[in-house]
Amino acid sequence: MLVFDGSRISSSRGSVGPGELALIESLAVDTPEGFFLSVLHGAGLTLLGSRFRTDDGRTPNYRGPYFDVYRWVHVGGPIALLRRKHVLVESITQSLAKVQYADQSSNPPTQIETIFEQWGPEEGAPPGRIVRTENGREVLRLDIAHLERGPRADPPAFRLP
Repeated sequence: MLVFDGSRISSSRGSVGPGELALIESLAVDTPEGFFLSVLHGAGLTLLGSRFRTDDGRTPNYRGPYFDVYRWVHVGGPIALLRRKHVLVESITQSLAKVQYADQSSNPPTQIETIFEQWGPEEGAPPGRIVRTENGREVLRLDIAHLERGPRADPPAFRLP
């Protein structure tokens, strides 16, 4: 069993391995909540552009998708590494589509994508699927059929220095 309480990671096996840290990064850090929380705590964010297409620009009557692309420089959290990530947000729905980055701890670096699919129709609904790929190979697929929310927790107060 793997437990992440927002600040600490523990495993029923005792030690937490690199695969488990990668899992936590995709499911806790790369999520919309992790993204906004890291920006709140000082992560760098730059809009690189809006309405990027997935083709080469020559497809007649292109019907999408279109993406707004951000560069996100994340430091800290359960994975205390500097990560330069690209965040793709679907331009129309403003739903997070994917987070892409290179894990520099391996040689050659591992290309990571965390993909968010099948967003629910109501506001605040989670994605129906989260997929993590490493060098284009799927290593995690989480299909969410049912989700229950607990009582709302008040967010920590934000204070300017």
